[in-house]
Amino acid sequence: MKKKVIFLLLVICFGVSFFAYRRAQVKEHTVFYANDQEKNSVEDDRYTIERIEGGDIKNSLGQAVVYGYYDKVVFGDSEYLACNQVIEKKAAEFQSQYENLKEQVKEADGAKSDYREGEFPYYDTCEVQNIEFWEDYVSILYQTKWFAGGVNETDFEAVNMDKNGNEITIADILKKSDEESCEYAYETTSDFLKKNEIYDETYMEMLQGYKAEDYGFYMENGVCYLYFRQGETTYNAAGSFRIKLAEYQ
Repeated sequence: MKKKVIFLLLVICFGVSFFAYRRAQVKEHTVFYANDQEKNSVEDDRYTIERIEGGDIKNSLGQAVVYGYYDKVVFGDSEYLACNQVIEKKAAEFQSQYENLKEQVKEADGAKSDYREGEFPYYDTCEVQNIEFWEDYVSILYQTKWFAGGVNETDFEAVNMDKNGNEITIADILKKSDEESCEYAYETTSDFLKKNEIYDETYMEMLQGYKAEDYGFYMENGVCYLYFRQGETTYNAAGSFRIKLAEYQ
């Protein structure tokens, strides 16, 4: 009798473990780049991420002197298929910007076989950092990096939309009017800058003219953050930063 009980317990444990394993296998979704190189896995089967390579420029030594890529989110879930049109538009905008960068380099150094040899390469990249689903909304956060001589720039960029592909604003998240949302965002930003001693009245005057759609934001782990690029709300040396705007459930 004792042996039968032990055997049954082993069978149950194996069954539970196998079910959990199968469930994990079904839920886990492998993310591929456009060049078919596996990046990592995410536990969400509503989308994949494809890295669109912009096409490098190399010198005669085979060194990349210009490179760029864009992480394109592709929604496979039928509820979010309309969002793919917005993403395609963003990807096309990136490709156009990157082509302009390549043309600048070709015009400046194209006559030299070993142009930019030994120097830092120019680059333009846009990489997914986080994807958040909440109610009927989806928020995609990117980190962008750019260098075309001088000082390199690292900033935030986000795409926020409902499942029908309509881009949304902070007013949709705060569930307030545009005017109330802008006032709240302005006060929150002002308090943050003063607390961190980077408040600049000239920049804040420009922020007063912002509409709800002008504020960059993204959602992550139940929190809505405003983000500001270098030189947007204070002097460039302060860099880019984010500010907690509101929590949501």
